[in-house]
Amino acid sequence: ESSKIRFAVKFVNYAFTMNLILAVLLEAAVALPTVKSSNPSIRVLAVSAEAREQMERYSLKALENGDATNTVRGLVFTPKGGTARPMIVYIPGNGEIGDVARQFRQRAIFDRVTSAEFQAKYPCYLLAVSPPEKAKTLWGGMPGFPTPVQRAVREFVMEVARRQTRPKVDMSRLYLTGF
Repeated sequence: ESSKIRFAVKFVNYAFTMNLILAVLLEAAVALPTVKSSNPSIRVLAVSAEAREQMERYSLKALENGDATNTVRGLVFTPKGGTARPMIVYIPGNGEIGDVARQFRQRAIFDRVTSAEFQAKYPCYLLAVSPPEKAKTLWGGMPGFPTPVQRAVREFVMEVARRQTRPKVDMSRLYLTGF
């Protein structure tokens, strides 16, 4: 009897995992190619002296969207010249939501990706996104029907990627990571 229960639990976990993977793949396949930015204004963000010092250490630029309802901010690292480069998009946990200065609570991603050794082997952009302060989570929504916060984050990432010209971002190589 207990083996039947264990099998049923494993099957439910497997089915849930597969549905989640399918939902993510559908979101990527259906929604991203048709993304049109409803608010394409990306501007340079003024930051505190403390944040500016950290940004200079890692050669970062602070940006924000022009959406007053769902303000998304981010820090972008630009690799040196060459052909189109991939972009690593880092979305933090709740401790780093809102102000870009909070991004420096987790320095490992900056230390690693912006280092000369890493860039020599794997030249790439790094975009560390700060979702809106009101965002408690980025979970939610349905495939093809993102929440307003998810839509704002996605539009910000896509618009920042499109605006990089020296070198360009290889739009087929956007990699997502975070906590």
